[in-house]
Amino acid sequence: MGSLFAASALTYIFAFNPTNYAVCLAIWFGFAFGAIFLCWPAIMKTVRVLGGDNVSTAYSIYYAANGTTGGLVNWAALQVYAQNADPQQGFFWAIIVMGMCTTVIPCMVWFLLRNFKDPAPQASASDKKFNLKDIKEVLTNSKIWLLSALLFSTYTIYTAVTYYTPYLTGMFKISPELSGNLTIVRLFGFMLLAPVSGMLADRVFHSSLKWFLVALTIILVPTIALFVLGDTMSVTFVCTITLIPAFFASGLYSIMFSTLNECKIPVHVAGTAIGVVSIFTFLPDMIIHTFFGTLLDAYGVGAWDLIWKFMAVTCVVTFLVATVLIRKNKADDAREAARLAAAPADTAFAGD
Repeated sequence: MGSLFAASALTYIFAFNPTNYAVCLAIWFGFAFGAIFLCWPAIMKTVRVLGGDNVSTAYSIYYAANGTTGGLVNWAALQVYAQNADPQQGFFWAIIVMGMCTTVIPCMVWFLLRNFKDPAPQASASDKKFNLKDIKEVLTNSKIWLLSALLFSTYTIYTAVTYYTPYLTGMFKISPELSGNLTIVRLFGFMLLAPVSGMLADRVFHSSLKWFLVALTIILVPTIALFVLGDTMSVTFVCTITLIPAFFASGLYSIMFSTLNECKIPVHVAGTAIGVVSIFTFLPDMIIHTFFGTLLDAYGVGAWDLIWKFMAVTCVVTFLVATVLIRKNKADDAREAARLAAAPADTAFAGD
């Protein structure tokens, strides 16, 4: 909650100082530190704890609500901006609206989670404090690095899907109206359907990683079709098959953090683990756009085949990483079962 109140304060400061470069630089650094370093791991850990045995569903509902509220807040800010004849005044009040929202939200969090139970009530106060042992425990866990690779590649696929818009307008010359409608469906419509992905993972496959294997296979097929069939496809066909990967990529994106629960990352280091994994998870925002842009500048329309081939390879890599994690989880479960089975006999022997 503290990070959200701080974000509200920074938003109000920004509203009054939108043209001061030094102040804006400090504000955006504060946003990054407060939202990503402090707030994000806490949110992800809380959703995991509240989700219980249906953690994939919980994460998918969170992302659906995230997309909905994000869209509503931006819509409200846009309406306020449009009501002002002076663009500067419109911008000012649009930012104020956003600040008001980030002020109300932590109050709602406090009210709704006022009875939130500590997942480890037996831990002492000193155990609950941050310490370097948490970082060591996280960094020496091989699953953390595999999960980092899994989430990095998953987010790469999710990012690549956004390039369907320039692909369709550039290669197939679809109208701006149709392109805009398809973008809305991909970015907002499919995120609203994210709970479908969560429920499939929890109730049908009983494993988010197994659902990953199925969804990645489905994403791979139309992706291969894009560079195999190329510009021979009809507009209707290409629009349809680009919606398929977008739907499943949104679904995987919405549940990807539930894989930490399936891999039995301890709750007491969950925040630290999410923080470490997130460093790698969102790297595509820094890399992929530049990479794709460089390809498009160098090869023109020929770059699209390279982009879709890259996306297909990423699907295969993600599939392999998920498979390794599934096998490691099975091996760990087998070792734990063997240990528990041997424990009574060991205890009895020690008593004799």
